Amino acid sequence: HSMAYAVLAFQTAYLKAHFPAYFYASVLSHEAQDSAKVYKYSTELKSMGLQLLPPDVNESGEGFTPVDNTVRYGLTAIKGMGTTSVQAMVEARKTGSFTSIYDFCARLGSGAVNRRGLESLIAAGAFDSLMPEDKDAGTWRAQLHAAIEPALQQGQRLSEDRLRGQNALFGAVEATDANAETMPDAEPWPQTELARREKAAIGFYLSTHPLDNFKDLLAGMKLKSIAEFDNLQSGDVVKIAGMISGLQIRTSKRGNRFAQFRLEDRSGSIKGVVLGESFNKLSAMLADDGMFIAEGNIEAAEGQEPTFKVNSLKLLDETVATSARELNITIPPQNQSEAYFEQLYSLLERDRGHCNVFLTMAAGETEVKLLAEGLSVAGSRYLQREVENRGCSVEWAN
Repeated sequence: HSMAYAVLAFQTAYLKAHFPAYFYASVLSHEAQDSAKVYKYSTELKSMGLQLLPPDVNESGEGFTPVDNTVRYGLTAIKGMGTTSVQAMVEARKTGSFTSIYDFCARLGSGAVNRRGLESLIAAGAFDSLMPEDKDAGTWRAQLHAAIEPALQQGQRLSEDRLRGQNALFGAVEATDANAETMPDAEPWPQTELARREKAAIGFYLSTHPLDNFKDLLAGMKLKSIAEFDNLQSGDVVKIAGMISGLQIRTSKRGNRFAQFRLEDRSGSIKGVVLGESFNKLSAMLADDGMFIAEGNIEAAEGQEPTFKVNSLKLLDETVATSARELNITIPPQNQSEAYFEQLYSLLERDRGHCNVFLTMAAGETEVKLLAEGLSVAGSRYLQREVENRGCSVEWAN
């Protein structure tokens, strides 16, 4: 019994060392229905120098597939995509790659993929390889989402035509006409919406991450990513920008409450805890998907994953405001009265600081941007909310 396990262990280790893409493709395919394990192994493969490619309606198979030093995401690991639907997709594209969401639904026909499946494919980025060069992911995925209903209706109509035995020539013409249609207009999805939908479809963030909204700020702070902390030792003091996930509030045997969670960034994650007085001070801030700059020290026992004991948290949103050197306020035309400006000035002068204030407003058919001379404020999200409550839009800049 032990001999058999030893042989298997050596064979597996050999494959992992010499054929890592094939090894991880196999492991991920086996764990495709467990998003937590998919995330774990996808993080591990990145540490091996491999890349996890996003799902693609024209490239992905049922399971994860190795491609040189990369692994392509498997379609059955997307929420709402069953084996039957995926097999229908793979079979349909044998006659050629899909060219649009309309072509996709027309060739699969009725019932192969339902609305929920299409929503998941779009959110996971499986149609992004068809995206025109002049569009970004937020605009493209929003337009695809708006096109779901007409695309499904076309697929249903063509399927019924085939069942009735209509001339194939007319069916081909109809499909071509549908492909020529322009994509419907839709409000672009912001970065946070892209990330939220992608996580709902895949189980974790793959091509986009909420921290991407703060990449300029984090680059300026020169903080290490989680993956860059090698060989962490007990007592090491670290400062990490990340997002909380899997938050659990528990009670110790002594009756003291504490929090445990994962702190993650694009490169990986680390086990985090907040204990004792730190918990009493920070508990109101703790929340799943909260994004922070966390400071604390490491506890690392031999053979176990290091634990990050957090004693300080600062919201990234608040950091953007407090580190800004400019506050840009856009004032809508209907609010440009003397009384309105007096009220706005009274609000802004309450908290003096180092942040210069600029006002953008309409002047006829053009816009002008003016420096509010002699007025500088202390940046904060509270101030932003107060200004926005008065109908203005706000931007912070360094």
